[in-house]
Amino acid sequence: MNHQAKDQILHDDAFTTIAKLEGIESCRSTQGLGVGQTYLYSIQIKSDNSRAIIHRVHKETGEECRMIDGATGSEIFYNLRHANSADLLVRGGKEYFYISVSDKIFVYEIDDRTLNLWAEYDLTLDGKPYIAVALTFYRITDREITFLFRNGRTVTCGSIGINDRT
Repeated sequence: MNHQAKDQILHDDAFTTIAKLEGIESCRSTQGLGVGQTYLYSIQIKSDNSRAIIHRVHKETGEECRMIDGATGSEIFYNLRHANSADLLVRGGKEYFYISVSDKIFVYEIDDRTLNLWAEYDLTLDGKPYIAVALTFYRITDREITFLFRNGRTVTCGSIGINDRT
């Protein structure tokens, strides 16, 4: 079956620039993007994966700021290495930023401009580290979060308890 979408091409007038994000500390390579209720969050890394910055952009006004690592008080995040993928979740009135970093997931609780590390998970499959290059929520219940991960051509499903921190 051939699905040609020639009538559905996005033309130049269909795009609107919300913000132009500048890199700092040599963090110029864009990685994960998470979209929340009011803001979008864009992760930029240094090419050697040694540091990252996270931009927060208001979805309506385009107002931009850099997020602060609650543990260090710095705009530089040294634990995010490659920051493959990101997603946001609101629960209990709080917003959480889930970031997939190779074989880990870091979860930050968002408090205005500050990201406070709330949980860190090691990803393993059959007892070996599992490198997730993409992460998204699949199903969320009052007890469990189920993710879809992608690694190469393989998509895997995995779950954690909603309040588990490791």
